[in-house]
Amino acid sequence: MSKWKNKTIPAGTYELRNLLVPIFKNGELVYDLPTLKGIRDYSQREMDTLWEEIKRFTYPQEYYVDLSEKLLDLKLSMLQEYK
Repeated sequence: MSKWKNKTIPAGTYELRNLLVPIFKNGELVYDLPTLKGIRDYSQREMDTLWEEIKRFTYPQEYYVDLSEKLLDLKLSMLQEYK
């Protein structure tokens, strides 16, 4: 894996969100479970953010996602540790 890949994304064109949200802490449920309708609505909103070229079935555009530098460093150090 190389670290030469960089991309600049203009400010204000993206939204930052925590993707890992705790569900249980010390065996206790700490997450408000959404309703089925809430899950469906969330999924639809997320799908609406994707380009049509990615969602088409015939020759869809590839949607490539790379690791952040921090995650890449962690991955490489773990691989090195277990070689």
